[in-house]
Amino acid sequence: MAKTLTIQIPDGLEQRLTLQAETLNLSLEEFILQSLAQVIPPDDSDDESKESVLAGLRQAWQEARTGQTIPLEQLWDDIDV
Repeated sequence: MAKTLTIQIPDGLEQRLTLQAETLNLSLEEFILQSLAQVIPPDDSDDESKESVLAGLRQAWQEARTGQTIPLEQLWDDIDV
């Protein structure tokens, strides 16, 4: 759902933002929205649920108990530094 937001900025800042938006062929509003999207961290709503994390830990614990492990040296083989 879209919301209306009103902000007050100094005239000089508005002029600089408008010029920058024009050089990018964007409206002032779109330029401000894109700028905000770059500095505000994304919503963490896609994080795994607590239940999912616990299920993964249970599975890992079971694999470790039954010897279904991967040698540490093999894990390092797939890491490019």
